[in-house]
Amino acid sequence: MPPKRIKSAKQKRSCRFYSKPSQATQDMIQRALYQRLFLVDRTVKSQYKREYSILGTTGNFYTVIIGEKVQCSCPDFDIGHICKHIIFTMIRVLQLQKNSQYVYQKGLLRDELTEIFTHADEMKQRHQQNGFNPLPYADNKILTAYHQITDAHPTAARKDIKGPCPICFDDLEQRECVWCRYGCGQNVHSECWKMWNTVHNSCVFCRIDWEKTEQFNDEEETSNKDDNKQQKEIKQDEIKCEDVQEQQQQQQQQQYEEEEQKYNDDLNDIDDDEEEKEDEDDEDDDDEDDDIIMSHPSKRSRKQLEEQMVDDDHDEEVQEDLHECVIE
Repeated sequence: MPPKRIKSAKQKRSCRFYSKPSQATQDMIQRALYQRLFLVDRTVKSQYKREYSILGTTGNFYTVIIGEKVQCSCPDFDIGHICKHIIFTMIRVLQLQKNSQYVYQKGLLRDELTEIFTHADEMKQRHQQNGFNPLPYADNKILTAYHQITDAHPTAARKDIKGPCPICFDDLEQRECVWCRYGCGQNVHSECWKMWNTVHNSCVFCRIDWEKTEQFNDEEETSNKDDNKQQKEIKQDEIKCEDVQEQQQQQQQQQYEEEEQKYNDDLNDIDDDEEEKEDEDDEDDDDEDDDIIMSHPSKRSRKQLEEQMVDDDHDEEVQEDLHECVIE
C-alpha cells in the first residue's frame, strides 16, 4: 500500500496529520517489529472501528482501538506517544507496510479506515488460501487464560434463520445452521461451512476469523460439559457421603447397644455375687452365734439348758449353769 494522504472535503480528522515519523516513533516501530507481542482478541465494532487486545512484553493486556480516533490503554499512549502496541497492530495485524503513514497517525478518516480494513481482509484471505494464517495470535493456553480472566463473550447477535445459504444458496431452514458469533451474526449451513472451512477460515460475510469463534464455542461447550460432569460427581459424592454417614451411625448405635448390654450383664453378675456373699456371711454369723451361746452359759436360754440337762442326765455342771441362769 503506497503511503499517501487521502483528502476529503466531507470528513474532518480528529487529530493532526503527521507527514513523517519522529525519531522516537521510528524507535517504537523497531520495538513493535522485534519484541514479543501477540494478538489475543479482536472485535469488529463497526464498519469504521475495530478493537484489538494485545499481550505486551510485560505480560499485561492492552486494548488498541483503530478507528477515527486511534487509541491504546497503555501508559506510553497516555503521555502522548504513539505506542508499540498501535504500531504492532498496524503492521503485524492489519498488514500495513512499516513505511506507511497510517502506522503512526492518531486520527484517521473513514476513507482511510475503509482502505486499511479492506487491505487487511484481502491479505488475510490470500494467506489463508495458501494455508497460512498471518495473524500473530498467542497460543491456545494464553487465549484460554485471557478469556477466563476477561470473561469474554460473543458480541454479535444471531440473525434470523431465513433466506438462502451464502454457499449452496438453498433455504437455510432446510438444514442445521451455524452462525458467526464473533462478527456479523449471519447464518450458514453447518455442512456447507465445513466444506468452506477446508479452504477458508473466515466468515463468508464479514471475513472475520471463524477459527477463534469456533474455538470459543468449543471451549464454552466443553466448559458446560465439565460443569455438568462436576455437578454430577459432586451429587454422587454427596450421596455416597450420606450412605457412609448412615452406615457409621448404625455401627455406632449397634456398638453402643452391645456395650450397654455388657454393662448391664456385669452389673447383674456383681449383684448375684454380692447376694451369695451376703447369704454366706449370714450363715457364718448364725454358726458363730451358736458357738458363742454354747460356749457361754449366760447366753443360753432356760429351755436349751433344760434340754441339755435332760440329755446329759442331770449333769452336775448343767445344774450349776441352770442355777446361775435362775439367779440372773
